[in-house]
Amino acid sequence: MSQEEVAPVLVAGAGPAGLTLALILAKSGVPVRIINKASSFHKEQRGLGLQPRTQEIFHFLGVLPEMRTLGIDLQPLKFYKFPGGKEVLTTLHLVMPEDPTPSRPFNNPIQVPQHHTEAVLRSHLAKYGCSVELNTELIALERFDDHVEVTVKKTVDGEEVLETKSYRWLIGADGGRSVVRKQSGLSFEGESSPEKAVLGEVYLDELDPYHWHMWLKYTDGPPTNLLIRATEVKGKFWFMLSGNVDPEKILESDESVKEALRLASERDDLPLGEIVHKTDYRPSVRMVNKFREGRVFVAGDAAHVHTPRGGQGVNSSVQDAFNLGWKIALVEKGLASPSLLDTYSEERFPVITQMLQETVNMTKDVFTQMRDPESLKSAWQRGTHLKQFGINYRWSSIIFDERFKSIDSAGAEAGALNAYGSDGDALRAGDRAPDATGVVRIGGKETGPQPTSLFATFSPTHHTVLIFGADAAATGPVVQRLKTYPPGTVFSATVHPGASSIVLEAAGGADVVLQDRDGVAYAEYGMSEGQPFVVIVRPDGFVGAGTSGEEGVRKYFDAIFSAVAT
Repeated sequence: MSQEEVAPVLVAGAGPAGLTLALILAKSGVPVRIINKASSFHKEQRGLGLQPRTQEIFHFLGVLPEMRTLGIDLQPLKFYKFPGGKEVLTTLHLVMPEDPTPSRPFNNPIQVPQHHTEAVLRSHLAKYGCSVELNTELIALERFDDHVEVTVKKTVDGEEVLETKSYRWLIGADGGRSVVRKQSGLSFEGESSPEKAVLGEVYLDELDPYHWHMWLKYTDGPPTNLLIRATEVKGKFWFMLSGNVDPEKILESDESVKEALRLASERDDLPLGEIVHKTDYRPSVRMVNKFREGRVFVAGDAAHVHTPRGGQGVNSSVQDAFNLGWKIALVEKGLASPSLLDTYSEERFPVITQMLQETVNMTKDVFTQMRDPESLKSAWQRGTHLKQFGINYRWSSIIFDERFKSIDSAGAEAGALNAYGSDGDALRAGDRAPDATGVVRIGGKETGPQPTSLFATFSPTHHTVLIFGADAAATGPVVQRLKTYPPGTVFSATVHPGASSIVLEAAGGADVVLQDRDGVAYAEYGMSEGQPFVVIVRPDGFVGAGTSGEEGVRKYFDAIFSAVAT
């Protein structure tokens, strides 16, 4: 088959994972097609919370300002006393709010309904001439060594049409019932949760829209658990009724849904209006045995599903896509070997494994009997690790760190593997790269110092090489080495101590010269002012390498740009 007959990338599924991946590829100049089985974009409430780490990803993609405009801070949760269901037992924050810091400018979760997140991503994708094809369903695929042959069914002028086409890469982001996963032979191991629930939306007056509302009613079996919160539409509330419930009976009619809400809350004073949406929800805890099969990948719910506790689902899906996107872009552009794509499963598998266990533990906690404020706080208030700052890839085969011994997840130090919890440790390769405000960009005499941040240098389309220290003799060879890599793939920045006197001509020809006036960058990255050191930040915002000089830079990039002679 000729190269002209094979398109680059097909993304099946237009949720947060699929859209994020498509946007990364489009920004990287890689043509991408994205399809969706549904005939319209959904409007019901899903995936509300955006964790701080996901906000950082959306910042790098240039979409965060619009999402923050559409969202609000995560609201506190009111628990009510029984009998009566009217008197407040306690109010608590699911995640304790924290002020932004120079290294964490987005330090708290925000509430953005998933359909708004998706709309923003679609609007940015459209700027690159790419739009979601609705009414287009992947029904079959066949894998070959150099391509994937895909058959889709789509509706054209009211008639179903079958289309078969070949792609070099296929990404299944098509949800928990993923056709891509099933047709690729990937297992989906785990089990159904015993939890039963009814989800929906209802118009409701006279309920405070500034809090989430929770009624926990204890019976002989598991407690009946009713959560109601406001949506972005005035007067419309989302609800989740779970525990000791019978979904089939509840869903017989709109009136039976309202009666179930009244019984669970013991509130006959709430004027329940129109039921906008209702569904039977039976969560499972499952994940694939691997995230790649040849030229086929899975991401998001197609790769892992879990109970809706802790606000990790949408966020993990977006991070799957961010991990995979830059790697496919390099391979598709002929800059990296296809073996780089093996690290997607290698890096994400331990993270998702630990995430699933976290959500399982939280679900167990919230279904134990809790009748006092302290036990409710212990069960419902989430740890700061769920903000996902501590997620790391320290065991990855493509990271390199001269300061720390690497962790081999299959070797002697496997017990040290903590994919979700490096937060608070000394920074090392595989960790999230911190921001630093209080940094200024040094330019010519005409412009003068300009306030900026380290995040301003990061991008999903290039590596950022931070060269700490004012030693021109050490900086020059590193910058010259970076110039041997393909244009646009590497961005260099020298980061000078706050008290140093900077001579631009001695900065070695880096793309940008920064001065760390508040000392945040040096502190966060564990740097000594008198010792030159290089930190390489990957396109997904994780530290890829830490090295003392040009030889370490070469070693790291030789593994990444393995298809390029340098």
